[in-house]
Amino acid sequence: MLSYIHLHRERRLNEYRSIWIPHLRNTLKADEDTILIGHSSGASAAMRFAELYPIKGMVLISTALTDMGDEQEVTTPDSPARPL
Repeated sequence: MLSYIHLHRERRLNEYRSIWIPHLRNTLKADEDTILIGHSSGASAAMRFAELYPIKGMVLISTALTDMGDEQEVTTPDSPARPL
C-alpha cells in the first residue's frame, strides 16, 4: 500500500517533470546563459532543471534536498539524499 507521503512525493516529482521543467525551458527560455533564482519549491525546480540542462548559475533560497521518492536518486552513490 502506498502511503500518503509516497503519493505526495510522486506527485511533486511529476510536477517538476511535466510542468516546471518544460515551463523553465520552453516558456522562460532558460539556457546556458541563464541564472535561475528560486525560493522554496522554486529552488527545488531550479535544481531539477539544472540536473538536465546547462545553466550559468543558480541562487537558491530556503530550499530542501530530497530524493522525492525517486529510487534511482536514492541509490546513486554520490547522492546526498542517499541513506547512510
